[in-house]
Amino acid sequence: MTALRILHVLTQRPDSTGSGVTLLAFLDEARRRGFSSRVVVGIPADEAQRCRGFLPVPCHPLRFDGPDVAGAIVGMSDVMPYRSRRFCDLSTKDLRHYERALLVRVSQAVAAHRPHLIHLNHLWIGAAAVADAFPTIPLLASCHGSDLRQFRSCPDLAARVRRSLVRLDAVAALTEAQVSEIRSLYGFASQAVTVVGAGFDDRLFRPGPKKVPPPVEILYAGKLSRAKGVPWLLEALAEIRDLPWRIHLVGEGSGPEGQLCRDLGRNLGDRVLLHGALPQREMARLMGMAHLFVLPSLFEGLPLVLLQALASGCRALVTDLPGLPPDLVAEAGPALKRVPLPPLAAVDRIRPEGEGPFRESLVRALRESVKLCLGGGPQQEIGVLRNYTWSAVFGRIEALYRTILSRRRRPFPVQTL
Repeated sequence: MTALRILHVLTQRPDSTGSGVTLLAFLDEARRRGFSSRVVVGIPADEAQRCRGFLPVPCHPLRFDGPDVAGAIVGMSDVMPYRSRRFCDLSTKDLRHYERALLVRVSQAVAAHRPHLIHLNHLWIGAAAVADAFPTIPLLASCHGSDLRQFRSCPDLAARVRRSLVRLDAVAALTEAQVSEIRSLYGFASQAVTVVGAGFDDRLFRPGPKKVPPPVEILYAGKLSRAKGVPWLLEALAEIRDLPWRIHLVGEGSGPEGQLCRDLGRNLGDRVLLHGALPQREMARLMGMAHLFVLPSLFEGLPLVLLQALASGCRALVTDLPGLPPDLVAEAGPALKRVPLPPLAAVDRIRPEGEGPFRESLVRALRESVKLCLGGGPQQEIGVLRNYTWSAVFGRIEALYRTILSRRRRPFPVQTL
């Protein structure tokens, strides 16, 4: 088969958040298959050289806070684990400047790489700009979930995005639930959207020996923000003083929300360890020693950290997210405990009257989970996780690449709304 040349575009930092982890995994899997890859990524100007150093392929950095784009990276979430701006706060001039700078970098990469296909990340402004500018190059876009939130939060921008993304050849979704949401919002026909899932590195994340509790080692990994449910998690733990637990918080948070989470953590004294952002290898070490993984998030696609935790032999306590795959939930059984989502005022904001009940639900679930961990028992192997390794996920991505190229740029159908 042809060794493909793929250009990947991600307008966020490639060393933070799930989309960055996914990009790095795809680059590694593509290398194993003999593909030639190149990337355009968003990065602060003062870190552009470091970016070139840790990415394993040639890089065309879109430099924020610098010569390409004045101002911080425009985040796909309202709260990012680094300094950022929100799309809804951009002026028309800011947006034009952002798109123009992105297209300069993509044009340079296209000229240097002559890609068979461009793989875009996020069904949002960056993908729309590239789709308009490069109509003759086959295009695949991956949905990561945060793009769906942007679509709902910025209706003025959403209309433009929807018009442009009809040029895509295919869309890769994380879950079946996400397929329905994508079709509803963007108007794609069913054959346009394919579930490829999300993955974990099975060379890093695997069951290992864990110390017998007490204490029960609890791990949270993600942004320190309200959208991830971190304040309510820490408030719930503050009410469980009679059981032996210790929590490791992995991740960064910016602005007042990040500070709130850090303050709540420090209030718990030596029962909380604040690790900040960690590389994947160090994350794997922590997951290998943890007994219980917690993710009280209000909105997710398919959380990579949950896959990593289950693969590492952790019990898991998560909110009942619609993106949780039924096959994984069924096989994990009692190793995966779910807490009902609270009533939401927006995609990732709890109604005020729902905050107290949500906290109490977390208290009850945490108590039960900590007691189960204290009871010990063998780690459960979850066979279905084989479908969620990066090798398996990229195999589905490669099949999409080949399908797109075999169509010779026949655009996919769009349903009429």
